[in-house]
Amino acid sequence: PTNRQFAENFTTHYADLAARDQVFADMQNVFDLALVAALIRQERLADKVGWDLGTFGPQGEFRPAQHVVPKEIDSVVNHKVYNGKDIVVQVAGGVRADLLAVAQDAKLSQESAELTGVAKTAAAPKLPAGRWWWDAAK
Repeated sequence: PTNRQFAENFTTHYADLAARDQVFADMQNVFDLALVAALIRQERLADKVGWDLGTFGPQGEFRPAQHVVPKEIDSVVNHKVYNGKDIVVQVAGGVRADLLAVAQDAKLSQESAELTGVAKTAAAPKLPAGRWWWDAAK
């Protein structure tokens, strides 16, 4: 129960942690990006809109850095002494994200109107091969 309470409290106050410490903000961004990727894959969104994933697809040029995934990490220990003699110790460590469970949670899902296409004002400009949209002004 104590570890569960710690995890729930950590999750509840995660935004505060992210505001105070950049590493938590970075981790939130990683989880957000991973959730978007999981939704794109799970819902086959790329197929539905005819996107071949381009640079980010299996045959694309982008190759993310790969690192050895640790099997274990250092734990964080917290303790408190009561009445000068009783010690309560809590040990926590690791991060786990079940992104598909989040993506499939009906309580978190919102229906929105169907997209009927790209708005003319939102369409990327026609650019030569190898030129990114943000370089359009050059």
